[in-house]
Amino acid sequence: MRTYPVIFALGGLLVATGCGSTPPTKAGGESPPITLTAVATTAAGFPGGDQLAYFASRVGDLSAGDIRVDILGATDAAHERDTVESVQTGKVDIGMVPARVFDTMEVTSLRALQAPFLIDRNAVADAVLADPLADDMLAGLDDIGLTGLALTFDSLRQPMGTPDPLLAPADFDGATVAVLSSATQQAAYRALGAEITEAVDAELTVGINEGTIQGRDGSIQVVPGATLGPITANATLGLKANTLFADSNLFDGLTSGQQQVLRQAAAETRDWAATQHVSLAEAARSYCAAGHGDVVLSNDAQLAAMYTAVEPVYAELEADEFTRQAIERIREVEASTPEQPDVAACTSASTGESTTDTAPAATDAASTDDQTAIDGVWRWEVTLDPTADRPDAARQASMNNGTLTFEFNNGHRLATESSGNQHYGTYVLHGDQIDIVDDDGVEGHYVWHRDGDTMQWVPLEGWLNPVDDELERAFLSNPMQRIGDPTIDPGNQG
Repeated sequence: MRTYPVIFALGGLLVATGCGSTPPTKAGGESPPITLTAVATTAAGFPGGDQLAYFASRVGDLSAGDIRVDILGATDAAHERDTVESVQTGKVDIGMVPARVFDTMEVTSLRALQAPFLIDRNAVADAVLADPLADDMLAGLDDIGLTGLALTFDSLRQPMGTPDPLLAPADFDGATVAVLSSATQQAAYRALGAEITEAVDAELTVGINEGTIQGRDGSIQVVPGATLGPITANATLGLKANTLFADSNLFDGLTSGQQQVLRQAAAETRDWAATQHVSLAEAARSYCAAGHGDVVLSNDAQLAAMYTAVEPVYAELEADEFTRQAIERIREVEASTPEQPDVAACTSASTGESTTDTAPAATDAASTDDQTAIDGVWRWEVTLDPTADRPDAARQASMNNGTLTFEFNNGHRLATESSGNQHYGTYVLHGDQIDIVDDDGVEGHYVWHRDGDTMQWVPLEGWLNPVDDELERAFLSNPMQRIGDPTIDPGNQG
């Protein structure tokens, strides 16, 4: 989805997933070509989205074009359960979501992957995900109407402080940390002393800026676009593995040949994913070089204190016999896996931290081409009227209403939608006109006016047709409010 114009913002899962494919019959003759729908919680450019695209490509190749996988618009991390349920209910045929969410859906077979400090380097993760244990873990999806196809590597997870580092239980004690829906991962953070929030999107950005959120579950390997900070690279609190799965009713209705194509493509996707990630050591260097924050390391005493703190989490996990055996097997794999280069601490090339609590003075938009004139983090509420006299008004309101966040920094822009989807891009100010281009080429053209911490936009006259212009003006009817200084890197405007 896109936050501008509204006509680009209506595509997501709830609209596009009403037509899963009809399974072919197994009886008689050659199977006709089929089209399957698929959805991931991340778009291309992130591991889940890239892996689903690779899977779709391999399905097409292996089936000689007889099976086509159409990828729907990505959902987002805040809707992992919804994505699973869309496959369970047959709205979508194939899904790709993090394994962490399934322990909130009465599936316990994948929990060992999120056990704190258990899988702490890429080679161990890759070996575990290719081990027969992975098939046993995926079998747990059978009970909720899903057929597991593969587990793929996404990232190793570490605690990120905002703004102070989280190095030992004392640092977590009483801190509010953002951790997405996962009973196991949240239990680890609680054991370390943290209070948990599932804030994403604008709620997360605002909470960090206002100091009510002091940390988040993060990764130096897959860096989120929102507010960043120091990350403790040698405290791996779990593996984020992506789960590729299908609606069991759909899968069972396929021919054995079609099932084999999907399974082979899934296995090849898992193996391909193992070639795409970077080591923690390399990721740490990149994290600092990009100015995301400092990479810090817990010392031996701090690590020992964290190991002790999470012992109750292991006691609870190992009370389940399958999970106990899975943890034992992972430890066997770890013992036979070569070590990897140690992560080194480093200092961020740019702190990215707010340097002032006072917003810049009001800008006379019409008299400046200053590319820093709107720098900051801006919050914006979309309140479309579902009863408005417009075609599809109720759906437009349902899909778009909520809190959005824009960040501007000297020509560099990040938009975070209420769904959690994020889009980087650039912009150029020409007096009171702003021209925006997302990194994937989507454009927007607006007139802006700023008065202190309030800013209002309207679409540029003549840019849209009259119907879309009316809808866009309704979309932009509420002013934006500046809530802090930008956290993204500046652009290269002069």
